Amino acid sequence: MARCHPARMNPPNLLVAAFLLAAVVGCRDDVPSATEPESAPAPAVGATAVPLSFIQISAGADHACGVAADNKAWCWGGNQYAQLGIPIGSSPHQCSSQPCALRPVAVSGGLRFRQVDAAGQVTCGVTTGDEVFCWGTGPLGTGTTLASSSTPVKIAGGRTYRLVKAGTGGVVCAISMARDAYCWGSGYLGNGVNGTRRSPVKVTGTQDWRDIGVGTNHTCAITTANAGWCWGTNNFGQLGTGTTTASTTPVRSAQGFAFAHIDAGAMTTCGILTDARAVCWGSSTATGDGRGAGRKTLTPVVLGGTRKWSNVALSYLDGCGATLAGAGFCWGDGVGGELGYGSAADRYSPVAVAGNITFLSISPGFTFSCGVATGGKAWCWGDGTNGQLGNGGEVGKLTPVAVAAP
Repeated sequence: MARCHPARMNPPNLLVAAFLLAAVVGCRDDVPSATEPESAPAPAVGATAVPLSFIQISAGADHACGVAADNKAWCWGGNQYAQLGIPIGSSPHQCSSQPCALRPVAVSGGLRFRQVDAAGQVTCGVTTGDEVFCWGTGPLGTGTTLASSSTPVKIAGGRTYRLVKAGTGGVVCAISMARDAYCWGSGYLGNGVNGTRRSPVKVTGTQDWRDIGVGTNHTCAITTANAGWCWGTNNFGQLGTGTTTASTTPVRSAQGFAFAHIDAGAMTTCGILTDARAVCWGSSTATGDGRGAGRKTLTPVVLGGTRKWSNVALSYLDGCGATLAGAGFCWGDGVGGELGYGSAADRYSPVAVAGNITFLSISPGFTFSCGVATGGKAWCWGDGTNGQLGNGGEVGKLTPVAVAAP
């Protein structure tokens, strides 16, 4: 997809990249795309004929990873930092700006996963044995000076975990089986400092945690009592405290609401309530309440009116979700076509993803998005210049295309 990307093609600093999106809004070159979703091209000679069936997918900066029905992990897209879980030199293709994979490739090491999370230069996952492994470049959490690995490496500490989330600003957090939260990397780790730790450190407090969302420079989590807590920067009110005061330790967020799920983006936080409604706060670019870009939202606003949600996720300046009925919606900045409705124009209220696809979940990335439909079929849309759509090509699509067979 031809378009201007001042810091997009080689994003060494994703914390800055989120703010540079505004610079590309004026230089879009929309690519026409059919209203109906596109099937993947025929597999290459010798390739597996049947597309993978996925139970979960996570979209990152310019790559995506997913867990197939047999718990094997697969990734596609850019591999400049070994974030696909294969050696950079073994990347099967060369895309516009980096080595890449245009179709899913198996993550090396033979591990079986039940959940993965893709960020900028790193991917992490929880195995079926409840251990966390990371690969790529950045916060690997091994407790050593190891800065990059194309093979999954186990994080330090010997604990078992329920889930892991990798943020876009250099922080990774995980919830242990004992329901403690641990973070590592560089940034606000929730332990009272804004610094760097190579191995997991416990988030301050005695809460029993159930879910966590790691954004660019803030993190939010919910307890088993459905209470929201956040820490990190707060310039747009993304901590949900009603102020713009930052915090290095967890502070109560969005008091008065009972949460079942929470996620954090660049400057926005969204959560699904126990009654399946969703609310958001922080930068109005991704709160989905229709007010436009860049306004502070210090208290939660309802997302999508009376819609009931099964999944809501945030990326840099946009969000996506699936309703209980399986309808897909996206909102926010649409510079790469990541909203999936047939245009790259911004939409500040939820807009239906084209194609009448019944989604189980949707994960927005930097300028693209991916989702898992009923039956485990994977779809992606938006910027495809580094193969991140996984459909065998490098051309962006404004509506969903099927992820190809390996």
